[in-house]
Amino acid sequence: MNFQNLKIDTACHLTISDRYADSNISNNRILTGFDGINLFRSFLSFNIEDIPANANVSYAILRLYVNRLVARDKKTCLYIIPLKSRFDGNTTFINQPQFAEATAALEVGRYFSGWIDFNITNTFYSWIRGSVQNKGVLLKSEENKISLFDISGIPQYNGAFKPHLIICCAFPGCDPVHRIVKSSILNVIEQNWEFSFQGIQFSPAVSSERVNEATFFVTNKGTQSVKASVETSADEINWAAGAERIVEAEKTAALAVKFYGKYYRVRLESDQNTLVEIKYISQDFN
Repeated sequence: MNFQNLKIDTACHLTISDRYADSNISNNRILTGFDGINLFRSFLSFNIEDIPANANVSYAILRLYVNRLVARDKKTCLYIIPLKSRFDGNTTFINQPQFAEATAALEVGRYFSGWIDFNITNTFYSWIRGSVQNKGVLLKSEENKISLFDISGIPQYNGAFKPHLIICCAFPGCDPVHRIVKSSILNVIEQNWEFSFQGIQFSPAVSSERVNEATFFVTNKGTQSVKASVETSADEINWAAGAERIVEAEKTAALAVKFYGKYYRVRLESDQNTLVEIKYISQDFN
């Protein structure tokens, strides 16, 4: 049986807060938790109608990018809770959809930033089998202590970090390329480089020919800050520089590819001898 990875972007999301109890927050920010004054909750929905009920699902992952987490304790939890009724433009803090028990939870360290993955295989199976209707999910954090997640929404960072599902599945008796119309068949590719340098250093150029989305993770293993930026090229000769990031010692920065070109690379700069690791993660079409 031929298993493939499918990526399904969130169809929509919505945030509510007791600060604005009779309205909602619909923008590129997804907030959930307690900031010490107000409560926030967020909802996500996914269109999975193109996946047949007889699909053989190996796993289903809900992937979120945390821009920032503020918490009082060293660790806090984020919960994924299936909805029993749909959310829409009329959803507010005083008019919330019904929800079930949490089916996935993840403990996250204070001040965390980056991708987090939730295994929602059982929930996804119940959706496609029809035993539970797909109404979306509630994102909920601790609400009795400071624990506020700021998560990337649909248009943020040119869509590079929007919430999505990764489904590993096979389709008995049919060609998944023709069966899945609205979803894309993708492979996740990882490349790694490590550089010991002083001055300016470039990573190898990578081709964007089959890339859907890509991110460079730059880890500064040295003791001094390093400047990093993603450069884009049409011919591997002339390069256009992107926004520069300062990566502090023993920290990691995620640099998203924000401009379309045929080739990408990372430019590093350091006044002193240092050590930097780069991980390039891309979702490539088959």
